[in-house]
Amino acid sequence: MRLLRPHLGNALATGSMLFFIMTAPLSLAKEQAPPPTMTWAADKEGCSFTRGDDGRYRYSLKSGDLEIILAVDSREVQEIRRRPIPVLGVFATFRYRGKESVKVRLDKFTLQFLSHAKVVEIALPPSVVAARLQKDSDALTDQTEHEVRKHPEKKQALEAALRTQLDEMAKMTEFVNAHTLRSEGPALTPAEPESRGWIFFDTTNRWIGSWKKREEFLLRVGVKDRIFAFPFTLPPTEGDHILRRRPE
Repeated sequence: MRLLRPHLGNALATGSMLFFIMTAPLSLAKEQAPPPTMTWAADKEGCSFTRGDDGRYRYSLKSGDLEIILAVDSREVQEIRRRPIPVLGVFATFRYRGKESVKVRLDKFTLQFLSHAKVVEIALPPSVVAARLQKDSDALTDQTEHEVRKHPEKKQALEAALRTQLDEMAKMTEFVNAHTLRSEGPALTPAEPESRGWIFFDTTNRWIGSWKKREEFLLRVGVKDRIFAFPFTLPPTEGDHILRRRPE
C-alpha cells in the first residue's frame, strides 16, 4: 500500500490541476468582461448630429451622467496633407453631471480606419507629437545645409523655404502643447464638470495608404465604466458641404 500512496497523491494533484486549468479561464473571463459600449446612432436616444457654421460636424452622445461631443472638421482628410506631420485631429468636449471624480485618459482613445484594413491607432500624447516635429525640424535643417553646400547659388531660396517650414512646425508644436488633451487627461468633478481639447492620431501606418473620397472611421473612448463609440464618415453623405462662417 505504501507503494500506491505516491501514485494516488500524484493523481489527486493532477486532477486538482486539471480542474483549475479548466475552470480558471471561465472565472478570469468573467472577471475581465469588457465594459458596456454606448454607440452613437442618428436615431438613438441621447444622440444628436449637427453641422456647424465653423465647418465642423458634431456628434453628441449622452450616457448616464456623462456626455461626450465629438467635433470633426468637414475638411479634416484634406487638412492632413497640409500639416507638417500627417496626423488626424478631432476635438472632444466632456460634460459631467455626477457626484464623484472621473478621469479622462488620452490612452483610452482609439481611432479605427475602417476604409483601410481596419487599422487601429491610439491617440498620440502631445509630447510625442512635439518630439516628432522637433526631429523632422532637425532633419530638414541638416538636409537644407547639405543642399546649400552642393548648390551655394541657391542658398537664399533654400534658406527662405527652410524658414517657412520651420515656422509652420513651430506653430504646430505650440498649438499641440497648448490645446491637446494631456496624456493623463482631465479630471471631471462636480466643481469642474466640463473639459475639452484636441486629440491627434497618426496616419503614417503603411496599411492606410492613399485617402478615398469618403472615409469611414470609428472612434472609441473609455471613460469610467463605459466605452463611448462614435462611427463617422467624412463627409457624412456624398457631396456634403458646409458653408463656413467668414472669420470676423
